[in-house]
Amino acid sequence: MRYLVTGGTGFIGAYAARALLDAGHQVTLVDLMPNREFLADVLGAPPGDDVRIVSGDVTDMSVVLRTMHEAQAQRVVHLAAPLSISSEASPLRTLKVNWEGTINVFEAALALGVTKVVWVSSVAVFGGAA
Repeated sequence: MRYLVTGGTGFIGAYAARALLDAGHQVTLVDLMPNREFLADVLGAPPGDDVRIVSGDVTDMSVVLRTMHEAQAQRVVHLAAPLSISSEASPLRTLKVNWEGTINVFEAALALGVTKVVWVSSVAVFGGAA
C-alpha cells in the first residue's frame, strides 16, 4: 500500500512512518521543514528507497495535489499542524494550516480517488487542566 503522511517528519509523523514501513508499506512524507535527522533517529537509520521526503506546504493546494499524485497515494495520514510555541507565535498561520491545509488534503484525496484519509488531532485541542 502507498501512503502519504503530512507532517511526516514531525514527532507523531515519524513514528507513524516507522509503523507503516515496518508493516511493509511505501511512504511519502510531506513536511514544511523536513527534519531528516529526527526521522533517521526514529527509523534507526537514514530513510531507504521505500521513503520519499517532500518539502511542501499543505496550504498550497497545487503542492498537495502534485505530491499526492506523484506518490500515487492510496491512503493519507494527515498530521500537519503547528504545535505549541509555533502556534502561539503565529495564530493566524496556525488557523490557515489547520483549516485550509486540512480542506486541501481532503479535496485532493477526493479528486485523486484516495480511498481513506486519517485525520489526527492532539490532546492540545482540549486546553490546559482547570
